[in-house]
Order: sequence, then structure tokens, then C-alpha cells
Amino acid sequence: MFGLVVTHRISEHGFDERHFPCNKCSYVGNTMGHLSSHIKLIHEGFKFTCGQCGGQYSNIRKHISTAHEKKQYKCDLCDHQTTRPDYLKDHVNSKHKGIKYYCDKSAYSCKSKQILTLHIRKNHLDNYSPSGSTRNTLPLAEKKGIIVTNAPPN
Repeated sequence: MFGLVVTHRISEHGFDERHFPCNKCSYVGNTMGHLSSHIKLIHEGFKFTCGQCGGQYSNIRKHISTAHEKKQYKCDLCDHQTTRPDYLKDHVNSKHKGIKYYCDKSAYSCKSKQILTLHIRKNHLDNYSPSGSTRNTLPLAEKKGIIVTNAPPN
């Protein structure tokens, strides 16, 4: 049965069987399961309940590792510590490598793509939702003509 659906999607809609696009945003999943999870978490606001504290979170793994496991990631170049590896990467890029991300629609600059994504969603996209995910906003921004770069504007 699934093979017929894939064949239909390719012949009628031009979709390759490895790409499952969201009809509400620019997200494209590798599997129907990824797309289904995306829709539940991002568009329907599904939350997981933490068994340790009772809080509700869309990314339960990230919550548990940062709130309950207290793992620390240490910078090799200075004394900085953080609870998330992506925060450590942002720290190294901004403090030690001098990398910044610039918005070409305004004079805004920041230290990470995630922060730039939030800026773009809030200030330059029509469909901004404060509770929405920042996932895939950069590709959406680029489709709307917003250039994302780590080089300063001319």
C-alpha cells in the first residue's frame, strides 16, 4: 500500500519518496514519521510531560539533559561552561573565532544562527508566532529574499 502512495506522490505531485514537505511551512521531512512529529510538535503544540518535574516540553531530551542531568560543556580556550553543546559552539564561534551572523534586512547582528532565526521570524516574516519553533526559518527566510550570512554587510 505504501508503495502506491509513494508512486502517486511522485507521479501526481512531483515528490520524491524521501521528501515529505509540510503544507504549513518550509519543513521537509525524510520520512512520514518525521513529518508527523513535526506537525504535532510545531503546528499542533504537542508537549511531552517530564517524569521528574512534571513540566511540559516540546523537546523532552533537551529539557532532561539541561535541567536534570546538569552536564557541563567546557570551553578549551577559556573558563566558560554551559549546559548545551550548541551554546558552547556559539560561544567559541563568537568569542574566539569572531564569527557573527548578519541580517541583510536590518542592521542586526548576533552570535548564532538560532538567535538570527528568532530575529528574522519576529521582525521580517509575516507568519511569526512567539511560541513557534525556529526550525527551518532560515530556509524560509532565504525564500523570502532575506540573505543569511556570517559576513558583515558592505
